Amino acid sequence: MGAIIGVLKGAAKASGLTYEEYMSRIQSGLKRCTKCKAWKPITKFGKDSTRGDGHDAKCLICRHVVVRKCTKGRISPLKGHHLSDETKRIISEKAKSRIRTKGRRNTPEQRLNISNGTKAHALRGADNPRWKGGISPANQKARYSFEMKEWRRKVFERDHFICQKCGYNKGHILIAHHIKSFSGYPELRLVIDNGITVCKSCHQLIRSV
Repeated sequence: MGAIIGVLKGAAKASGLTYEEYMSRIQSGLKRCTKCKAWKPITKFGKDSTRGDGHDAKCLICRHVVVRKCTKGRISPLKGHHLSDETKRIISEKAKSRIRTKGRRNTPEQRLNISNGTKAHALRGADNPRWKGGISPANQKARYSFEMKEWRRKVFERDHFICQKCGYNKGHILIAHHIKSFSGYPELRLVIDNGITVCKSCHQLIRSV
């Protein structure tokens, strides 16, 4: 108990108050910010369980104010300083020993580990803050699935990225069209022979028939 009183007396002295005045302000719900030195209501301070009163030493305003020193016109203390040959050699050796990752491709095992790690920390389903109870239609989920993307790629490769109606081959507006409709024949959605490559214009003509 004596140690606590000693700490409070030290804080009172640092703030320029007597012990009685300091305790009176504390008991009235005030706290002194160590940054702006102002007495403010305890509600203006964030929570900090590591401190005796359970609140931050700085008020919420001071915690979010970042003061950057202006370096315009400042002369570097290293200006005009020449490195010795030995220092240059040490710097060169350390630079050569660094692992260079630019342009390096990960191995299949590394890519799998990265993928698994990402999935493990992903906020999926009800854990995601944007979850709305699973309102996405089943057809929408199927259209944007990985299997459907693979089906689309295989259809393009089979048709050599050429519209099978007009011969357009510039890319960009090509569509993998289901010959038998996507919604009417769910069992044929991933069958390659049920797909055909067409351009956007030909696709509109097909759908208008």
